[in-house]
Amino acid sequence: MATLICPKCDKNFDSDKLRVYKCPDCKKWLDWGPDVEVQKHEPAEVPRDELDELDPATLALVRAANRTTYAVRSLAMYLFITIATGFCGGALFLIGRPEAAVFGGIVILIGFVWAVAAGLNELSKSEP
Repeated sequence: MATLICPKCDKNFDSDKLRVYKCPDCKKWLDWGPDVEVQKHEPAEVPRDELDELDPATLALVRAANRTTYAVRSLAMYLFITIATGFCGGALFLIGRPEAAVFGGIVILIGFVWAVAAGLNELSKSEP
């Protein structure tokens, strides 16, 4: 348990009783009290309940960054799975036996379907 102090209205709060380290009255980030030796840090992501408080330009920028992040992750997953299964299937082709070549083709086909499904799944996580 730590004591948190609001820099604007100078009220003290217990860290265990708060869900978010913001002052319930003035919505300012709370400072850590003198009894705790922890570095203050801002959150890395904007919580969903604060997205409504942003101005439209910033909100559009946050949403665009979200879509871009998931698009890049989708492309990376697609390429990684395609290259990995293509390499394994190609290695089976090089064995020289007809059964291995057929199995290599099946591995490449399944890898392509898996890559498309994984890429679309990752892309669907972005909110339009």
